[in-house]
Amino acid sequence: MATDYLDPNGDNAVGFARTGEATNWECVSKDPNRYPVAPGLATYVSDNTLAWDDYDMEDAPSDLVECTSIKLWVYYNDQLGAIYGDIYIGGSLQGASMLTVIAGYGWDSITYNGSWTKAQTNGLLARVLHGGGPGPVYAYQVYCEITYTAGATSGRAWGTIFG
Repeated sequence: MATDYLDPNGDNAVGFARTGEATNWECVSKDPNRYPVAPGLATYVSDNTLAWDDYDMEDAPSDLVECTSIKLWVYYNDQLGAIYGDIYIGGSLQGASMLTVIAGYGWDSITYNGSWTKAQTNGLLARVLHGGGPGPVYAYQVYCEITYTAGATSGRAWGTIFG
């Protein structure tokens, strides 16, 4: 099994307000930090109206044969509002789950297990939504960590190389 990271590279649906960049997806993808390192706080998306953002994600690695797990990571501040995450893959949403209410800054993740092809993984969307509560929510970093079965990327068979 192999692991890789997919970052947002486009807006599919925009409901959150943005701060610091021209597009929502740029607000949550500019920082190279991954869990457990906190990203910078200068760019973010926020909401207090039960809206959501859907982000187009980068294409899967070229050697992906089957994706078996997608972990949606979000660095956020929930200010006592509920923030949820979900993914869209294979033609449907996989089920929104609430990230831990922390009333402060922190990372949380939601793991989705299944069996998805390269084409399905290339169509992956990540969703962040405000699910209610007395305060706004802020998202600073969003990415997906995928676990997958890798195949050969060249046209040469092992028997040709070693046989």
